[in-house]
Amino acid sequence: MKVAMSVEQDSDNARVDERFGRCRYFAVVDTDTKSVTFVANDASESSGAGVKAARALLKQGIDAVIVGNIGPKAFEVLARAGIPVYGGLTGTIQESLELFIQGKLGKMDMPNN
Repeated sequence: MKVAMSVEQDSDNARVDERFGRCRYFAVVDTDTKSVTFVANDASESSGAGVKAARALLKQGIDAVIVGNIGPKAFEVLARAGIPVYGGLTGTIQESLELFIQGKLGKMDMPNN
C-alpha cells in the first residue's frame, strides 16, 4: 500500500507538516517495503494549492493519505478518487506511519480546515 503524508523536507527523518496543500514535500511510503519516495509539492505557493496537490498525489498511485489539516476541495478530489484520508499526522514520517500501521489513525469523513 502506498501512503502519502505532507512533510517539511525531503529526508527520511523529516518532520511532518500539518498543512496539506501548502507543505513543501510529500513522502510517499510503501507500507510493505517501508521505502520512501519524496515528491515536491509544486502547488504550495499557488492558488488552489490543495486541489493541485491532491491531483499530483493521485498521479503517484497512492492508496491513502495521512493529514493534519485538509480543506474541502482537496478532500473532495481524494474522496471522488476513492482515496481514504486519515487524520492524526504527527511527529516524523516514521511516527505517523507507525500509528497508521497500528490502526490508531481515524479515517476522516469530512475536511477539517
